Amino acid sequence: MKKKIKILRIITRLNIGGPSIHVSLLTKGLDPERFESILVSGNVSDLEGDMSYVARDLGIKP
Repeated sequence: MKKKIKILRIITRLNIGGPSIHVSLLTKGLDPERFESILVSGNVSDLEGDMSYVARDLGIKP
C-alpha cells in the first residue's frame, strides 16, 4: 500500500469571500485514498461574516 500524500492548507480565516469556498472545495475534492488533506484556519472577527459552515457542510473540520 502506498503512503498517502499529506497536504496542509492554511488560510488566515474563513471569512466571506471566494478563498473560503475555494480552499474548502480543494480540501474536500482530493481522493482520500491517495491524499490526507488538512485545513487550518484562524478565527473570524465579530466584524466579519463567517463562512466556516461551508467547510463543515463538506465534512471538513477546520
